[in-house]
Amino acid sequence: MSTATHEEVIALEQKAVDHVEIDHTLPTSATGLHLVLCEPPGEDWAADAVRDPFTIHVLWGTPDGWGGEKAGTALGG
Repeated sequence: MSTATHEEVIALEQKAVDHVEIDHTLPTSATGLHLVLCEPPGEDWAADAVRDPFTIHVLWGTPDGWGGEKAGTALGG
């Protein structure tokens, strides 16, 4: 794992923790949590590193719309 990728995963994990903390403060928990990025993660497995332990789906913008697992469901498609 390269340093840049390691730093990227740490940043994604911190954002995931932020999402979980915010969800915990809501009167009713969200039915799903999504982390939206401007571009795809540097490594394909980086989204899995957030999705699996935090149950947060990672989405990103593409030239044709959106990428990521369950992008259509998250965005009402």
